[in-house]
Formats: sequence, C-alpha cells, structure tokens
Amino acid sequence: MVYKIKNPETGHSIKKGGKIYKELEEKEEISGKEKTTRRRKFKAVLDKDAPKEVKVNRSFRVDREGEWEKKKPKTMKERKELYERCGDDAFLLPEHLKFPICNKVKRKNHKCTYNCSGPHSRNMSYGIEITKNINSKPRNLVEGLNAIEATMNLSKIFNLELPIIFAISRFINKEANIDETIRELFSRPIKNEFE
Repeated sequence: MVYKIKNPETGHSIKKGGKIYKELEEKEEISGKEKTTRRRKFKAVLDKDAPKEVKVNRSFRVDREGEWEKKKPKTMKERKELYERCGDDAFLLPEHLKFPICNKVKRKNHKCTYNCSGPHSRNMSYGIEITKNINSKPRNLVEGLNAIEATMNLSKIFNLELPIIFAISRFINKEANIDETIRELFSRPIKNEFE
C-alpha cells in the first residue's frame, strides 16, 4: 500500500515518506499528523496477448483529421462491424476486439481507415519507440520534434517559463527518466497562468 497526503504548497497528493514529503518535513510545513489516504501501488503488467509489432495494411486509408473520440468504435456492435469489414488489421488485439486503431465503419461500402491519433501516427509511433528506449532517430517526420529546440531558445529570449517543453526535451535527449520528470512537473507550485 502507498500512503499519500495533500501537499500544502501545491494541493497535489504526495507519497508519505517520499522525497517531496521529506523536503516539506524539513521546512516544517508538515507535521506527519496529516490525514492520509491509502492506495494500492500500481503495477504495470505486460499483456501476454499484446503484439510485439504493429503491422500496417497499406490498402487502408489514413484519416488525418483526428477527433478519435468521435470516430472510434465504442460499442461491441461497432467493433464487430469494423472487424467484419476490415479484419485483424483494425485492432491491436483482434481476437478480443480490443484496442481498435481504425475509425468505425459507417456503411457497407465504407473504406477501412486508420486514424492518425492511433499507433500508426508518426507522433505516437515515435513516442512508443522512446518508451521502449530505442535510441534511433525517427524514420518519418515527427511534428514538433524539430521545434522543441527553437521553442526553448525563444523561451530564453522572451524569458518564458515552459516546464513541459523543457521536460520533453530532457526526456527525448535521455537526460532524465520519465518518472522523475513527471514528479518534478507535479511538484511545481500552483500559480496563475499569467503571473
């Protein structure tokens, strides 16, 4: 079990006995008698059915409009219709009709269409490669990747604080791990956006 308390500076939940907790304790901002909440510790489990590689069906169209929330097959009926029309390539786990990566089928002659918000998109596939610690450069153009350095330079010129941009840059350049990066971002004090 993990015990959490509310950080008096930020209002976020922090781990009792963790790094931020100890820092606040040293500053005497917390006493150790605060109300705690119990949570089960999250354990990521690799699904044995998960594919090791995602194959691309070149005959499928590609939807670059986004709005996955509106286009994804939500009901089991929509997923069955998608499977009947497009087959295994429309799902990451087709035998369970889980993790659809194509837009729902609207009519009989509707073409199978990958959604660019899915794992076949350049940005998501690059993100997947990063999480697998693949050190290769992206094979395709990844929007935003080349703009990070320019954005950081502009933030210095205009004296802007862009913690998310700097965190992404450190993570992509292997200067920080994701856990410590997220912890740093959530430990920042809450303040007005225009201060």
